[in-house]
Amino acid sequence: MEDIQEPEYKLPVKRIITHAFLIPWVMRKVLLRSILFPILLLVIVDIAAWALDSPDGIVIFLLGLASFIFYAFLAVTCHRIVLMGENSVPPFGIRKWEMRETRFLGWVIGIYFTAFFALVCMGVISTILLSVLGNVGLSLVQLMYLVITVLVLYMMSRLIMVFPATAIDERPSIRWSWELTNNNGWRLFLIAAVLPAVTAFFQAMLERENSTMMENIGLTALTFVMIVVEVSALSLAYKAFRENQGIN
Repeated sequence: MEDIQEPEYKLPVKRIITHAFLIPWVMRKVLLRSILFPILLLVIVDIAAWALDSPDGIVIFLLGLASFIFYAFLAVTCHRIVLMGENSVPPFGIRKWEMRETRFLGWVIGIYFTAFFALVCMGVISTILLSVLGNVGLSLVQLMYLVITVLVLYMMSRLIMVFPATAIDERPSIRWSWELTNNNGWRLFLIAAVLPAVTAFFQAMLERENSTMMENIGLTALTFVMIVVEVSALSLAYKAFRENQGIN
């Protein structure tokens, strides 16, 4: 008899994105209570960056590091609530920095710097190729850089499952994430790359010069709602992979 092969698992992208947009409303009370602290800290960092006139390099570095740290609090909290329920975090959110948050921040910095390094390397290679090919026109150059960007974002999408896994105290690896997302790389690309790009585009469309204070407050609130949507989408994708493996 021939071995019966199980069909390849297809990540339900449409369902995941739909549910991700519902989560900020359905879980609004527990989310607002739990992530208000890191949101306030991130707003303070933004205000400090805006108030400082031409800050030097060390100040920019410290503000950026602070943003990464406060984002880690927010993302870990969201992941845990979506994947483990509201009782997985303290009543008013995570405020104590532990090894879990350190690992999460390490993954954030590691993956994004790896992607940046890959982008630079591929850009250098493409520049060399373009110089060898000679005058090939602006359209081809733009196409080549678009392809490079898509490939790097695809790579990031295959690795991004380490974030929800780390948030719920697991010890993922690059290889584990790559194997977990096998045959679903482009579906994850839609969730991890296209979704944030689309939401950022529509947010940019809402911005205008000489906006009022209320408009700025509304756009800031919308920004954090979209962050919750994007983090929740990663959590739901991770949950779908676990359920496919028979893990609750």
